[in-house]
Amino acid sequence: MIRLQKRCFDAVLVFWKLNKKPNDTSKALITTTSTMVSIYYVQSATFLNSPFPSPASGSLRRGASSPQSLRVTASRSSSYDVVVVGGGIIGLTIARQFLTGSDLSVAVVDKAVPCSGATGAGQGYIWMTHKKPGSDIWDLAMRSHHLWHELADSLTDQGLDPQDMLGWKKTGSLLVGKTSQECVALKQKVNELSEGGLRAEYLSSADLFLKEPAILVDDETGAAFLPDDSQLDAHRAVAYIEKGNREFATEGRYAEFYHEPVTGLLRSDGGSKEVTGVQTLKHNLYGKKATIVAAGCWSGSLMHDLLKDSNISVDVPVKPRKGHLLVVENFDSFNLNHGIMEAGYADHQSASAPGVEERMLSISMTATMDTTGNLVLGSSREFVGFDTEADETIIRCIWERAAEFFPTLRDISLEDFIRNRKVRVGLRPYIPDGKPMIGSVPGLQNLYLAAGHEGGGLSMALGTAEMVSDIVLGKPSKVDVSANTYFKPLLFLLYLFVNQTNGLPVETIFKFQGPLPPILPHEVHFGKGTIDLGGLEVKQVSISNTTAKRVWRTYEGGRDSMGFSIFEPINLPANFFKIGFYAQPNNQKLFGWILVARDVSGRSLRPPVDYIEVWNTASLDIKQDGHAYFWQPVCLNGYKPVGVIVTTSSQKPPMKKKSISCVRSELTEQSEADTLVWGFKGVSVVNLRPVQRGTQATGVYTGTFSFQQLNSSPLPYLFCLKNTKLNMSSNMPSKAQTRALFKTYSPLIYFHPKEIFLPSSVHWFFANGALLYKKGNESNPIPIQPNGTNLPQGGSNDDLFWLDFPLDKTAKEKVQRGDLRNTKVYLNIKPMFGGTFTDIAVWIFCPFNGNAHLKFLFIKSLSLGQIGEHVGDWEHVTLRISNFNGKLWRVYFSQHSGGTLVDACDLEYVEGGNKPVIYSSLHGHAMFSKPGLVLQGKRKYGIRNDMARSDKWLDCGKGYEVIGGPWGVVEPAWTSYFRKWGPRMGYKIDKSIKSFAKKILPMFVRKRLRNIIRKIPYEIIGEDGPTGPKAKLTWTGDDKYS
Repeated sequence: MIRLQKRCFDAVLVFWKLNKKPNDTSKALITTTSTMVSIYYVQSATFLNSPFPSPASGSLRRGASSPQSLRVTASRSSSYDVVVVGGGIIGLTIARQFLTGSDLSVAVVDKAVPCSGATGAGQGYIWMTHKKPGSDIWDLAMRSHHLWHELADSLTDQGLDPQDMLGWKKTGSLLVGKTSQECVALKQKVNELSEGGLRAEYLSSADLFLKEPAILVDDETGAAFLPDDSQLDAHRAVAYIEKGNREFATEGRYAEFYHEPVTGLLRSDGGSKEVTGVQTLKHNLYGKKATIVAAGCWSGSLMHDLLKDSNISVDVPVKPRKGHLLVVENFDSFNLNHGIMEAGYADHQSASAPGVEERMLSISMTATMDTTGNLVLGSSREFVGFDTEADETIIRCIWERAAEFFPTLRDISLEDFIRNRKVRVGLRPYIPDGKPMIGSVPGLQNLYLAAGHEGGGLSMALGTAEMVSDIVLGKPSKVDVSANTYFKPLLFLLYLFVNQTNGLPVETIFKFQGPLPPILPHEVHFGKGTIDLGGLEVKQVSISNTTAKRVWRTYEGGRDSMGFSIFEPINLPANFFKIGFYAQPNNQKLFGWILVARDVSGRSLRPPVDYIEVWNTASLDIKQDGHAYFWQPVCLNGYKPVGVIVTTSSQKPPMKKKSISCVRSELTEQSEADTLVWGFKGVSVVNLRPVQRGTQATGVYTGTFSFQQLNSSPLPYLFCLKNTKLNMSSNMPSKAQTRALFKTYSPLIYFHPKEIFLPSSVHWFFANGALLYKKGNESNPIPIQPNGTNLPQGGSNDDLFWLDFPLDKTAKEKVQRGDLRNTKVYLNIKPMFGGTFTDIAVWIFCPFNGNAHLKFLFIKSLSLGQIGEHVGDWEHVTLRISNFNGKLWRVYFSQHSGGTLVDACDLEYVEGGNKPVIYSSLHGHAMFSKPGLVLQGKRKYGIRNDMARSDKWLDCGKGYEVIGGPWGVVEPAWTSYFRKWGPRMGYKIDKSIKSFAKKILPMFVRKRLRNIIRKIPYEIIGEDGPTGPKAKLTWTGDDKYS
């Protein structure tokens, strides 16, 4: 997934505090969402009509108070369908969406009044120029952009002036670059925006000067220009929406409760997980269908306060990010024709304000001219809690930054405007990964959240409101979850239900829901806690508060921008020594392990003779617990280092025997990077794995880590351990233990509700008419025996034989559909990592793979005709289980030509047990750990993998057959059939595209579509017939993952 550059959120909005109070107190509701989603995406190019039918015409003044009709004397308790907490642009548009799109009643409650927070302090631009196609928020932003323009057009159609009603100006926007490097990036950005469906143009310095004479230009200056971008006045827009909402008050469907802080959640029996509304100092407001928290930067602290006395700990990671805007009223020194923003949003210029470095203060230039002729300049970003006091030093920095783009300002003193200037200060609702939290709160029924838009609340408000309404009402969303964004519900769970100070998931120890499998006594060496590698005994130490101490951590960068932590093993068993430290991302619960070692031979371990500092974090501009220093042991000749030692001091570690140990060379092997732990500005921290992996490979995974740095000298090698005893299966589970393991960890596989091509057993496939074809004798296919004994054995995939469906049409259609009731999975049990782990590969067979669907341009799901269809589809998941203790460590998910590896702490489980939940993709049967949409392709275009729960599911533990293992397993005859399980399919891509796309796509689009399809691997589109499990490299090797 391509993530949106950080600058897209950094200074889009800043806020100011409205001092004027309205004359009335009204009623308010909370709005809800139904499934916690991260970011949704546009389904098609055809949008619904505007959800904002205009109220009666008439101008509205800023800060207008509530009409007399809302000044009602409410009873202590009031009931509505939806209660929305938060009177900003998000909360008010959510209320409006329910009022105009349904017959539900809504109440809005706020501790202050509308426009007193982020909404009222913003610059008011509805821009796409600084957003990135393919990013997590792109389609939500596009949908909102469309809805704002639709609203403005609807006002014009009604004879109203959008400028009067909304402060609307279709100015277009300019993203200005001042260096050749920035301009190269802007040209690329214009291409991306154009491909994303927007009108975009690159302006040379001469063209830019014609558009904006006030800007300083030279030969290296250029700009990206989006003519359809607009800006509005937040106060006018809110007044318009408020007036529209209040028209429903006469029907008894709308109420406002302003100046009423929410003090608690109402639940059905006082302690249940069903939220029925909110409590203020004056009222109990019941939301029969939904309660929605849209309280901006206060959403996190509000949720915490509301549940502080309950047994649920909520820590929504939304925090305030303070911003300043400078407004110069009636400015006439120059005019601006467009909204302007500097290109360097990602490289914020730090202001030289004394004493504020710890705030991470940055200044970026934005400039607009509002409808009344005021010059609005921005903007700043800093983390100072909930402080909203204006800082004159920052205002001067904003002025000086703007003067670098507008030379006229250099000759004007800021003091000249002391009487006709205003400063807006507000708090953006910042969230670490930049993706708003929109959806239901896990564990609390009927409670929803819409927060974390940072500077994009105004621009994304209409799309967010539509999304929330669709979720609550159970309607198909107008936006779609993009590739790899389906994981947001899980992340939200992790954010919410960690009960600790910092709100980091790593502070909570992962525990399996159900009991672990029994380690049967008197059964081989499996599960004994230690393994002898030949003169070196190793023990797997699970990381916990009692076995490890945190040495250092950072709170930024890496997965979800949450940083990572480093742990040192402590309280080791007698005579065991450390060989390295453990590192883990902070976005995971504390989970993992590291090996410690005991010298059995008396010559397997030696202390280092010195340490080399290989890296430190002193130069990294990140939030961290002091500076970390990474030291690699210098070993005696004949010994190798396996891990590094980490300290928070620049002093070289003392040469203590127990600090860290070097390992005899004969007990080590070469290692390489495994999974990424953390990455930041060219530095990558990675786990280490053996280079050679497979059933006969001797390399042992140690749990240590290393790091890589771009454009730096190669680091000294770190090594993994080696099992020199050579019998890789000696520590594996017995047959009885394997049955116990699979009973505990056997997956539950969900198939998509629309799936019609289901799995079956191999026996059922053969018994229902599958045929064996031979090259040169295609007219005389042979029926296959149910046990596969007449299949050719051995050989290679040489195109001499292949399988296909029965000739009879009815029988063929039956076999194509499979039979879930007659399905079993097939297990291959194999040693991994030098016999320290057992892999249980769970193979599943589907007689037919359906056609592929493509997400392309504005088309959500484009059928590719016959492309992707093929006979015989084998997919698998692999359970990787520790031979030290029988715990599940990771699960591999096969996905066409590759796959993904997921830690056990990140899996979904059957409630109350340890069975992982697996989702099979529609038609393609690729395996995924979460429901949703995953795209395989470039940016936002690619083959769809759609996953969802349904009543079609398979409990793998109910029916399975072991077809490979270390105890003399009798393999079925069909496992040694190494030829194709389906015929080679000869797709004519040009003909296929012509048949299914000619009527809806123009020629140039079809050409581009053709190029995309030709780049799809054979494994996805199915041109080459698939082979069976034993013919694949993974039968004896490691699974393929990146």
